[in-house]
Amino acid sequence: MARAKGVVVLSAVQRTVLERLVRAPTTPQSVAQRARIVLMSSEAKLNVAQAAELDVDAQRVRRWRVRWAAGQAALSAAEADQGDDAYIDDLVLSLLGDEPRAGRKPSSRPSRSRRSSQSHARSRRRAVGR
Repeated sequence: MARAKGVVVLSAVQRTVLERLVRAPTTPQSVAQRARIVLMSSEAKLNVAQAAELDVDAQRVRRWRVRWAAGQAALSAAEADQGDDAYIDDLVLSLLGDEPRAGRKPSSRPSRSRRSSQSHARSRRRAVGR
C-alpha cells in the first residue's frame, strides 16, 4: 500500500532555500527536482503521488526523502548555531548534490571529454596511415 513514510519537517530557512533552488533558472534540473521532492515530502504527500506528479519513480522519492532525513541533524545544528545563510545554502546544496557517497565505488572510466579526444586521435592516426 502507498504511504508517506516519515513526514519531512522543514524549518522556515530550509523551506526558503529549497523554494529558491526550485525557482532559480541556474539550478541544475537534478537538484531542482530533488528540492521539489523534499518540499512535497514536507506536505505529507504519498511517495507514489509525488512520483506521479513529478514523473519519476517512487524509489527516487524514497531515496531523497531518506537522504534529507539523514542530513536533517546537520542542517538543524547549523541553524541553531546561527549559521550564515550562505553556509546553510551550501549545506542544502551538498545534501542534494551528486557528491560521491560512502559505499559507492568510484568510477574508473575516463571522463567523456577525454574519451572523445582519444577516439578522435585514433581516427586521425588511421586516416594518416599510422
